[in-house]
Amino acid sequence: MANNNFEEVSCLKKNFRISVFLAILTLLTLVFILVACDKTTEAPPETPPPEETTVIEIPAPSLEELEIVPQGEIAYDPEKDIFNLTEKEKNAFISYQKDFDYNNTFKDFEPLEIARVWIYSGIVDAWESEYEMYGDKSLETGIDNEDGSTKPFSKKIAYNLYFRDKEMASTISKKEMAELNFSTLDEAEWSLESDTAGRLVFIDGIGEPLALKFEKNDAGVWELPYYPFTR
Repeated sequence: MANNNFEEVSCLKKNFRISVFLAILTLLTLVFILVACDKTTEAPPETPPPEETTVIEIPAPSLEELEIVPQGEIAYDPEKDIFNLTEKEKNAFISYQKDFDYNNTFKDFEPLEIARVWIYSGIVDAWESEYEMYGDKSLETGIDNEDGSTKPFSKKIAYNLYFRDKEMASTISKKEMAELNFSTLDEAEWSLESDTAGRLVFIDGIGEPLALKFEKNDAGVWELPYYPFTR
C-alpha cells in the first residue's frame, strides 16, 4: 500500500514538472512572437528630406545693366576655325573690325562665305562684329519694356546677352557647339526665294534641316536678318 502511494506521488511530481516546463515553453514562445511582431510593426526610419537646391535665376538683360565696352581687335585664331576660312574670309573678319563697313567688306561675298565669317565671329567672342553683321535689327527681341512693349534688337542688348551667356557656365565650348550644329554648313543648299531673299539649308546637330535666311540690302549685298535661323 505504501509503495502504491509513493509511486502515485512520484507520478504527480513528474506530471507537475512537465506541466511547468510546458507552461514556461509556451510563455517563451508567446514572448518571442510578441517581440517579432513588434519589430515588424516598427515605423520605417524617416528618410532625410532632399537637400534644397539653389536655383539661380538670370534675369533678362537690362539696357542699363552694362556699359558697352568695344570688343577691341580680335586676331584670327586658327585653333577655333572649324571651317578653314579662306584668305578672303580671314581678311574680311580682320578688316571688318576696323570700321564695320558692311557693304564695303562683303560686297563680293556669297551667302555661304558670309555665314562662315559670321559663325566664326561668334566662336571667337567677336560679339560686336557678330552684331554688326546683322542687317535688319528692327525685329523685337521679346525682352519687355516697363510699359509693356518689347525692345527691338540693339547693340546694348547684344552686349548684355553676350555677357549673360558667358556667366551661364556652359559645359560645352562655343567651338564644340558650332562643330555640332554647323558641321554640314559647307554642303548647304542655296534656295533663292526671290531676287532679294534666299536661304542656306543644311542639316543641324540633331539631324534636322535648318536654314539661315539672307536678304539683299539696298546696296545689293546679302546680309543676315536678326534672328536668321528658320526651319
